[in-house]
Amino acid sequence: MSRTRPALAVMFGAALALSAAACGSTTPEENTASACAAYSEFTESVSQARESLDSSSTIEEIRAERDNMANKFNDLDAALEDVNADRRAALEDAWNTFDENVTNLDESMTIPEAVDSLSGELDQVRDARADLQSELGC
Repeated sequence: MSRTRPALAVMFGAALALSAAACGSTTPEENTASACAAYSEFTESVSQARESLDSSSTIEEIRAERDNMANKFNDLDAALEDVNADRRAALEDAWNTFDENVTNLDESMTIPEAVDSLSGELDQVRDARADLQSELGC
């Protein structure tokens, strides 16, 4: 029984560390870096398949290369979803801030004052839109 307790303690500690790591959120910069790394790994797997597969390859070798590429593609796909979610969230946050500030404009403001008071929020919407456009490539 005394051997069981240390093993359980180690397993509990490892589980606790893993769950704490899973609960942490990543920043948009970290998501972009992960997507770039996943893209590089996917690109490398494609190059590796092009180099290693030829007319002498077996069906098993072809499938193994496909499986490797599929794993790398799935990693890339998930990373791109995170980046897309970051861009969408940034645009949504900028829009919500602008929308709220327009709704709460002081009725006694002049038009130039109102426009001036919203210029920062408009810049944030413009920048978030530009980041999304860049991501979409359109």
